[in-house]
Amino acid sequence: MDSSEATATVALLYRAVLGREADPAGLRHHTEELASGRCGVPQLLQRFLDSAEARERRRLWRPNLTGFPAFPEAEVFVAPDVADALFAKTATYWRQTAARPEEIYWSVLTEKNWNRALTPDDRKAFLRTGEPYANRVLAAFQDLTGRPLPAVRCLDFGCGVGRLAVHFAARTAGVCAVDFSEAHLAELRENARLFGGADKVSTWLLRLPRDLDAVPACDLVYSFVALQHNTPPVMARMLRGLLDHVRPGGLAFLHLTLAKAGYEGFTVREYLADPQAGTRMEVHILPRANVDEVARRAGCEVVRSACVGGNDYAYSEEFVFRRVAGGRDAEAG
Repeated sequence: MDSSEATATVALLYRAVLGREADPAGLRHHTEELASGRCGVPQLLQRFLDSAEARERRRLWRPNLTGFPAFPEAEVFVAPDVADALFAKTATYWRQTAARPEEIYWSVLTEKNWNRALTPDDRKAFLRTGEPYANRVLAAFQDLTGRPLPAVRCLDFGCGVGRLAVHFAARTAGVCAVDFSEAHLAELRENARLFGGADKVSTWLLRLPRDLDAVPACDLVYSFVALQHNTPPVMARMLRGLLDHVRPGGLAFLHLTLAKAGYEGFTVREYLADPQAGTRMEVHILPRANVDEVARRAGCEVVRSACVGGNDYAYSEEFVFRRVAGGRDAEAG
């Protein structure tokens, strides 16, 4: 095997087995092994499969069957005052550090290009990155319900600066944009004006979890890469609240992180006592068994779910929920 063929083979193994591009040192070492004949392809494949990185990745593929059993109900279904305390602590980062002009867009899309204050043209470029996601969700909603989008009202939870809300507003009857950062909602209102849809977007600030109760029920309830920034009990509380907001015949599209490398579990007492908790962007998990229990209590079923993030760091899925019983009785907003 010549050097070029060996390089291509090693790069393929990295992508196929480890789900990532090869690091330079690893690529060089394994290429030399193959090209010199010291190691054959079957032997190298077995090395990749036996590596600690591959074992961790396989563990995350099945997070609720191996390393991440359900949290005890006492650590998930907590009293309202406990949920308030957890929520207030986690919100510290979003209401302080993430509210800075150079952080606010990066906190929504953690790519280096957005870690700065943005001009109006920059804002438009940033918001355009959300259009494919919004279009995908709207297409799936229409496919599953057959309902005309101009009559659909949306609830965008963890809306941030409006990366998706402005696109939902352009194609539906209106959007309830919900977040627990006033700075993010202020940016959203300005961005909605830039996109010409301010009259179809209403903003709702969550000072405490119970504030979600005041938001109108909607046909399409959506949250992407937002619930995970809350602790498991608050995630469960918000998940239940969002499912309760689905109107009859509607759907909830909710992204949930089910497993995370190095996540040792969660206890309310330890989190509240930790002086570092809430001072930085956090990613928490809610195992699948806990998600299923919340859905059962809300009278909802999972229509479908699909992995949207499985790597050596975390595993998450986007769930589509449909109400089968119960729910809120709310008038059209």
